[in-house]
This record gives sequence, structure tokens and C-alpha cells, in this order.
Amino acid sequence: MSYVIFAVLGALLIGAGAFYRKVALKNIEPSVAALIESTGSAIISWVAVLLFGVSVSLQHAIWPLAGGFFTFLAIMFVYTALKTGPVSTITTIYNLNAVIAVPLGILLLGETLNSTASVGILLSIIVIFLVYSPEKIRGGAWLLHAIGAMASFGIMNYFIKSSADLMNPLLGFAILSTSTLLFLIVYNATMKAREIRKVKSAALKDFAIVSVLLSLGVISIFRAFALGPLSVVVPIANMNLIPTVFLSALVLKEKLDKKTWLAIALALPTVWLLSI
Repeated sequence: MSYVIFAVLGALLIGAGAFYRKVALKNIEPSVAALIESTGSAIISWVAVLLFGVSVSLQHAIWPLAGGFFTFLAIMFVYTALKTGPVSTITTIYNLNAVIAVPLGILLLGETLNSTASVGILLSIIVIFLVYSPEKIRGGAWLLHAIGAMASFGIMNYFIKSSADLMNPLLGFAILSTSTLLFLIVYNATMKAREIRKVKSAALKDFAIVSVLLSLGVISIFRAFALGPLSVVVPIANMNLIPTVFLSALVLKEKLDKKTWLAIALALPTVWLLSI
């Protein structure tokens, strides 16, 4: 199934981008970091629309526009959590968004699941819980932000799926990116955030990498949504925690315990079950 390829590719790119968020978030306020990332994503998405000659139409734009609001919330929650918390655990928590997205796909989009896909979804949740480490979250207010990101991403996926069914994936992502950027501009203006002037060129380079990785990943996910069901694509995409955990261990020296290695081992059959 071609949508599985796009979903897996999206998971790998988003996983790498999620890790690099932590690397780029040095001495920068979360709202400013989110603004820089979203600016890059909006630019990349519209360049893609122009390069591929996508016809621009605002019909059905309400779906990606609404999705942009929940993307704004999710990104703000993620960056606020990353400011003080471990990237591997935060990524694990917000990837529980399948718990929100899958019921929405079944209840609102009328999707159905076969038995193997149901087992795959169950395994994907088990994988995330295996990576979860209670020792890492004691005393951390960032946990609430990670949970907020989980809920926001789950609702966002519903709106992405709805827009992908009605319009070109590249155009849908461009509108969603622009919507997210506008919400962040308003938020930063309201909060009178002036830290943008203090951002150094090295930080901009880091966030450019984040924007490219995440934009390509989201474009792949949009394509997967256009070809496959929400309730299957989301659990596959949520396997992005695997590259994030690996990179966190290799670069940031975050320790991988036996449960984490077991989770990584279970990830491959999980993707296979969801693709049948």
C-alpha cells in the first residue's frame, strides 16, 4: 500500500525534526522558536505549491485553517515542554495522539478497522508506553504541556485528514502552515515577545533544518492521508518516536533502558500489521 510508504517516510523525517527541535532550542523563548519554525514551514510549503504547479483554490480551506489552530497549540505545547524536559519522553507522550485521532476517524469519518490493523494500533500504543519512563517526569511541569501537545496533535490529524480528502495535499499543507504562522504572529505580538531580535544566525540555521525536516515529513503525511485511512496512517506516523529516541541517545546521551529497546523491536511488526 503506497500510503504506508509515505506514512513511514513522514515518520522518519518528523522524528529527526522533533529531535532537532531540542538541539535548536538554545536560549530562545518557546513562542519565538515556534514562530521561526512555522515561518520556514510556510515558505517551504508555498514553494512546493509553485514548483509542482498546484492550482490554488480556497474551496474547503476551512479544514486546513482549523487544523492550523491546533497545530499552533501543539507546537507551543511542544516547545514549552522541550525547554525543560527530555526530548525522548516528551516525543513519546505526544505521540499518544493516536488515542485521540483514531476514535475521531471512526466516529466522524466513518472509518472501520480490520482485525490486523486493530492489533497494530494496540501495539503502537504499547510501544509508546514502553518508551515512557516515570522516573524522567517527576517534578516536571513540562509533562502537562506534553499532554496538551498530545491532545492538540490528535485533533490536528483529524483536520489534516479531512482537508487531504478534499484538496491537493501540498495546497492543504501550505494553507495549514500559513494558518499556524498567523496564529503564532498574533500570539507573539500579544505577548510582546521581543526575543526575535536576539536570535543569532546559528540558531536560524538550526531552525531552518527543523523546518525542512518537519515540512517534508508533514507533506509525506498529507499524501498518506490522501491515500489511506486516518485510523491507520496516524499510528504509523507516530512511530516517529523511534528515530527521535535513537538520536537523543546518540547525540544528547539520553539513556535507553531495556523497555525502550523492546519498544523499538516491536515498532517494525507494528508498522507491518497496520499496512496489511
